[in-house]
Amino acid sequence: MFRCVIFVAWMACCFFGSFAFAASDYPSRPIRVIIPFAAGGSTDLVARFMEPPFSARTGQRLIIENRGGASSITGTMSVVQAKPDGYTVLLTSSSYVVNTVTYKRLPYDAFKDLTPVSLLASGPLVLVAHPSTGIRSVRQLIDEARKNPGKLTYASGGTGSPPHLGAELFQMETGTKMLHVPYKGSGGAMADLSGGHVQLMFAGFGQAKSFVDSGQLTALAVTAPRRSIAYPNVPTLTELGLGKVDAGTYWGALAPKGTSDDVVMTLSNLLSEIVKLPEVHDKLEELGYETIGTTPDEYGKQLREEVERWGPVVKTIGLAVD
Repeated sequence: MFRCVIFVAWMACCFFGSFAFAASDYPSRPIRVIIPFAAGGSTDLVARFMEPPFSARTGQRLIIENRGGASSITGTMSVVQAKPDGYTVLLTSSSYVVNTVTYKRLPYDAFKDLTPVSLLASGPLVLVAHPSTGIRSVRQLIDEARKNPGKLTYASGGTGSPPHLGAELFQMETGTKMLHVPYKGSGGAMADLSGGHVQLMFAGFGQAKSFVDSGQLTALAVTAPRRSIAYPNVPTLTELGLGKVDAGTYWGALAPKGTSDDVVMTLSNLLSEIVKLPEVHDKLEELGYETIGTTPDEYGKQLREEVERWGPVVKTIGLAVD
């Protein structure tokens, strides 16, 4: 009997000891970061800015994979179905939580099937127009949209994405009607916008800046309460009396359900520290983004608050889809 007790105790020590070692040894190999959008968008930028310092600090790479489609649902599902060992992570935008109120039937539960890791950064949007439209101000845009309802086209990274919601809020507040052209990610939307295939977009600062600086796009306004250092000469919608068009986006990381608390916390601390490093913070700030870095619980709270915020908006503008 005594020998049996000793054996059980020894096995328990081995089990918990190996678990502790595994958690302290994390990460011991590269981590796949799934971006549920096509390459070239703002979410992509955040991930790629973070990869070099993450690799330098941990000795392990962040392998970034773009899996766009179905308004970020395709890429998100690939993480939901991944092994919960901390080596597959979702890095997504606020589309993640907006989808819960936009789609009546999601193939996953946003609050049960994935575990929040950290809220990393946030940023407003900039309303841009292709020069061929001749539109140089928000006033001109409103006049043109009212004169020709449904004629102007605006791009987005998908139904329910921040650019889509920004445009919908704008139309609600201005009494205008434009035609929505959704893409599988903001990168594709921006490519077609800069090529003149669509005319307008509420775009992420990072992806729009080079096009605005080169004159390929015209910046009309930003959706922030104060002017941005990225676009100091561009007015805010608040200045123009449209402060209710409070649309922006944020980016965060989530892990599959069942990932151990130790691994989630280790990853959360790593990502939160890295996003605040000067080489990451300064690049994001140049683009008008704010770096954050939170605990898993704080990010979870943010996700639930966003559902409460966007739920009524989605219902009012009739965005819910099957």
